[in-house]
Amino acid sequence: MSEQRQSVRFKRRFLVTDYQDEAFELAFEGWNVNLTGLSFVVPDSEMFLPGQPLALRVRSFETNEDYALDSVEVVHLREQDGLVICGCHITQMSNEQLLAHQRVAMLDPFSVDESLAFSQMDEFSFDEQGSSLSSDAADYHQAGFALNLAVEELTAGLQTDETSWAGLVQALESLAASLPPSQAVSVNHLIQGFKQLHQQQETRNEQVLALSLLAKMLVHTPSCQQDRLSWQTLIRDFETRFLDERLLLAYDLMHQGLEAREALNEAERQLNEQQD
Repeated sequence: MSEQRQSVRFKRRFLVTDYQDEAFELAFEGWNVNLTGLSFVVPDSEMFLPGQPLALRVRSFETNEDYALDSVEVVHLREQDGLVICGCHITQMSNEQLLAHQRVAMLDPFSVDESLAFSQMDEFSFDEQGSSLSSDAADYHQAGFALNLAVEELTAGLQTDETSWAGLVQALESLAASLPPSQAVSVNHLIQGFKQLHQQQETRNEQVLALSLLAKMLVHTPSCQQDRLSWQTLIRDFETRFLDERLLLAYDLMHQGLEAREALNEAERQLNEQQD
């Protein structure tokens, strides 16, 4: 768990309270905020614990808006200027929560530029639960563009990775050959470790590429009914050929209503039970 998020934080006037406190009767005073987190003043450093999950309500004085954040995690509690500051990271956001929180954090172009200059992509996790799908066909058209770019970027990256791995292993093998046998043993162990890591990365990348290609095929499903049926057969054949058993099972579980992470965890659990 990160002790301090990288993004620039901004002073804003807002209140924070428990999810159940809709009237903000027991609210804490907000301290600062960024796109993926917020801090507020608490009376006692033992009121919360690092790593503790919270469900909060936020009231912004700047935008005159109340909204809920149901996936927040305490990052730290520290003293500053004679106050106890509870710093939190928002672990997941729906689109409604994201837009509301953005209106608190980003009040002017300067704030946007400053925050984005320091933001890290892994700080942000968008939560699709409770978020409606777009009803605008143009959004899916643009998603298709992004998906095509993702496939091309990943494909090129796989080729570059192969060259890099081959060069690394070759350099280590040359090093081992130049060493006395007693010293070469350690290098050979290192080579085997790198080869195993390479295999794991290669398998994972191929599965991500397969999912990306599957999504690309789904986005480009023909509208003609006869062609559509043939296309669906092609998609099923593609899934069976290129997705491993865990992803196939997770994909089926998502059709039953599970979210992606839940589906992956459940698929792994079921496969482990079968092996036992």
